[in-house]
Amino acid sequence: MTSNQQKLLHSLNRRISKLESVEFAKEILADEAFASIIFKKLVTGNSKEAANILWSIRSLKRMEFSIVPNLCQKILYLMEKYPDEEGILRDGTALLQEIYIPEDLQSKVFDICFGFLQNNSSSIASKAFSMAVCYRIAESFPELLKELALQINENIFLQGSTSPGINSRGKAVLKKINQRLRK
Repeated sequence: MTSNQQKLLHSLNRRISKLESVEFAKEILADEAFASIIFKKLVTGNSKEAANILWSIRSLKRMEFSIVPNLCQKILYLMEKYPDEEGILRDGTALLQEIYIPEDLQSKVFDICFGFLQNNSSSIASKAFSMAVCYRIAESFPELLKELALQINENIFLQGSTSPGINSRGKAVLKKINQRLRK
């Protein structure tokens, strides 16, 4: 392990900077052995380490997410293990927007993300990302689209005037839902 990799590894116990998260992503791509250590630490480390690693994975390009073995399963595991850790919930839902969700996990992912939409104490970011995740899954299950539209409308009504993220993401997803339902 290089000295830079050791330095990065030691930084996981504090909130890392955006620059450090990008550096982590570069090292993960460049060194398979380092990546293996990081992916193991993702599920065995503490909540701060896991949150920092998820944030670093977000710095990868979409086509590079496949280097993380079983990423969807790992995200779900972390969300269940740390249900109150905002960094894990935010970055986990952000990644779920982008990654492949195996068919056998789609129902579980939908339920978790839909739960964020229903929970008034969920963060704005988790809700906004969850709208996109739920829509991706509901595209294959049109019966879920109407229920999703109702929940998004409720979020816009309750938080849209104070949250540009909820308002803009909600309206964008509702537009897609309406187009899909008209087909």
